[in-house]
Amino acid sequence: MFQDWVVKEFLSINKKLSQLSTDSKFIIELDEVNELSSGAFIVVFDTTQNKTVKYLLVNQDFSAYQNKNEKNEADGYVGLNSESFINPEYVKGLKPSQPIALTANQPHEYTLPQDADLYAIRISGASSVKIGTTSGSDDFGDITTSGAVTWQVGFLNETSLFIESDTDITITPMIFQW
Repeated sequence: MFQDWVVKEFLSINKKLSQLSTDSKFIIELDEVNELSSGAFIVVFDTTQNKTVKYLLVNQDFSAYQNKNEKNEADGYVGLNSESFINPEYVKGLKPSQPIALTANQPHEYTLPQDADLYAIRISGASSVKIGTTSGSDDFGDITTSGAVTWQVGFLNETSLFIESDTDITITPMIFQW
């Protein structure tokens, strides 16, 4: 009987969940359902009760839900990478780029990604840092810090720029991707 099978599945899932620590990440892949069957339930782990509970689905409309094959497609939903984060290529807006190790008094040319502006720079320690359109220039500004700071430079719309420091530091450009 279908209800007996559902109860058996609930018990099996509950047993698996109870064996996991609350810090672990574990996802059980279930078959995708696009229509409601009479007497269908959804299984949810309730952290307030610390147990798996079931809810009866009554007159649910699944038309608003997206199929798995629409993941990472236009007008679809974004999938997660192996670290359970949204892939950066799908994130628009403010985000850090790769950290850059600067050697004292050696200008570093930083090329911005396409459709991005430089918004800020995280500076790892005490230094004097300058930003310019050419090696050694400071036409975008300079800053002297006594420790780690984030230097907001506005929305610099350049394809590349030069960053120079008087000490060995690490910087992380913060870009705004349009």
